[in-house]
Amino acid sequence: MSWFRWQFTRSEVLGGLFAVVLICVCAVILVRHPAVDQATGFGPDWDCKSIPNSEPVCIKKLSQ
Repeated sequence: MSWFRWQFTRSEVLGGLFAVVLICVCAVILVRHPAVDQATGFGPDWDCKSIPNSEPVCIKKLSQ
C-alpha cells in the first residue's frame, strides 16, 4: 500500500511558518491589549465600566 507523501518546497515551509507566527503575534496582541477604552458616544459626565461576559454599564455622574 502506498501512502500519499507530502513534499513541501522550502518556500512553502517558510510561508507556512510565517503565517503561523503572524497569527500568534496578532492573537497575543489582542489578548494582552484589548480595546477596552473605546469611545461609547457619551460625554465626560458619564462613567462606563466594562463587565466580563456582558455589555458595558454606563452611569451618569452626579453634578456637583
